[in-house]
Amino acid sequence: TSSMDFSVTNGSSYMIQVGHFPGTAGGLGNVTISIADPLPPHPYDECATTTGVLADGANNIDTTGASHGSAPATTDATVCGDGSNAWYSYTAQSSGLVIMAMCALDGTPASDYDTMMSVYDACSGTLVTCNDDFCGTSSAFGFISTAGTEYKVSVGGFGGAVGNAVLSVVPTTGTPYCNGSGGACPCGNDASQILPSGCANSAATAGTLVAAGDPSVGADTVQLLATGLVPGLPCLFFSGKNAVNGGSGITFGDGLRCAGNEAVRLQVTASDATGTSITTSAVGGGLVGGDTRYYQCWYRDNTGVCGNSHNLTNGLAIDWVN
Repeated sequence: TSSMDFSVTNGSSYMIQVGHFPGTAGGLGNVTISIADPLPPHPYDECATTTGVLADGANNIDTTGASHGSAPATTDATVCGDGSNAWYSYTAQSSGLVIMAMCALDGTPASDYDTMMSVYDACSGTLVTCNDDFCGTSSAFGFISTAGTEYKVSVGGFGGAVGNAVLSVVPTTGTPYCNGSGGACPCGNDASQILPSGCANSAATAGTLVAAGDPSVGADTVQLLATGLVPGLPCLFFSGKNAVNGGSGITFGDGLRCAGNEAVRLQVTASDATGTSITTSAVGGGLVGGDTRYYQCWYRDNTGVCGNSHNLTNGLAIDWVN
């Protein structure tokens, strides 16, 4: 059976057509019509006037009352075109990968409705990226931000759905490169995921390398984090002084070697049950302020997917200061 909702204006007439699915017989039924009490305008309903601000960390989202059809910043014909949406601003504090996710740490949805999410470089600007379903019916994506740039984030709902969510905003250090989804993986094992990653592995995932912390040599707070590895196996974090093959990498095992030239072994750690491995430090190999280093994680994959026993994450470039 069918249902729909739409906005009406007092005193206006509307024609409602009731049909049946092609090839089936018509029949008798009942149509129920109800008019809801009007909701007050959502304070973040329009891009140009929104006062909603996203901060790094967890942000509580409530789209109740957001207009069904409130215009996105541009005409968005992608799979994540918004049905009803509330607008938020986000200003990047540093350049690098920013992850926005309505997903809990265990991968479960952190929203109570079917979400859609998009980010633009300005109101009436260019679509940067978008997502419909990432964890269940909740949305998540990553994009490369520029320090000081204000981005407009549209949090929508499929088919006009509205509700509550926790939107986590996680800025990371450095710039990912050498993504394993560009057709260069050794045996067609390209990754199919939103975040940057290496090539697909036998755990039906792909290794993603990110970093967090202050890229100051003196502070020494940057940690490297690799996710999507094969659980319970070793991962070697290493750095180099250049991006191999202009940043495209070369075939190595089941993946692509993206960092090279005077490679330095930083740390070997075993991935946990979720396929995650973390370093204690990214400083090493005579690193000084002003240097750029290129990082990667080379990890064990006993069964492999291309006949080898090892794979790699994407590459990550970090510009260091004193």
